Amino acid sequence: MEWTYTPIICPKVVDITGLVAVYYMDLPRNFTFTPEHHRCWELNFLDYGENTLYADGQEHTLRKHDMILYAPMVEHGILKKTEDASFTFSVAFDSDSQALYNIANQVIHIPIAE
Repeated sequence: MEWTYTPIICPKVVDITGLVAVYYMDLPRNFTFTPEHHRCWELNFLDYGENTLYADGQEHTLRKHDMILYAPMVEHGILKKTEDASFTFSVAFDSDSQALYNIANQVIHIPIAE
C-alpha cells in the first residue's frame, strides 16, 4: 500500500522574536506586586489559587487555570486579596505580531486538558 501525504500549511500568526524571562512563583497570601510596565509582552498563567490583578487601571480576577496576556507598556500589578497562597507561571517575550492585541489584557480560561 502506498501512502500519499499532503502537508497542511498553517499561517504563522504569532512570531516570538525573543524570550525575556520565564519564572514560576509561589505567591504568599495577601501579596502585593508594585505596578510595572515594560516593552515586552507578559503572559501570566495561574496554576493554583486566585489572584486579583489589574492592567491599565482595570481590575481582573484570575482563578485556577486562567491566564492574562499583558501588552507592551501596559501598567499591571497584583493586589492579592485572598488568604490562600497561589502559584503563577509567567513568560515575558518579544513579538511584533499584531494578532496578540486581540487577546491582550483579557482573562482567558485554559481547560486543564489543553
